[in-house]
Amino acid sequence: MNLNTKAAFGYTIIVLLGAGLLFGGMIWREQRNRHRLETMPYVPGTILSFQRMKGGTRAWIEFARMENGYSVACRTEVNVGTGSVAVGQTISVVPRPDSCGEPAVAISR
Repeated sequence: MNLNTKAAFGYTIIVLLGAGLLFGGMIWREQRNRHRLETMPYVPGTILSFQRMKGGTRAWIEFARMENGYSVACRTEVNVGTGSVAVGQTISVVPRPDSCGEPAVAISR
């Protein structure tokens, strides 16, 4: 193999590994959220504002989670899907046990 063939082969391997890590991470995250929605208790969250985008709707929500017996007020931005949403609407979320970011969201209809 000449140098150009080795470089192309190496570049291809790096791109495939990167794509595999990206898609693997996305699948792992989706499964983690699904597991949290199935096994952990829900808390109510309120939509403060939202913005419709091509892939769905992004909303700022407010909810409270428990940490070490204390209530922690949280505000974060989440995807709420393609359904109808309104400011003040209550949705169900499963917060992460250690953070306000990236809660699992289930719309209450």
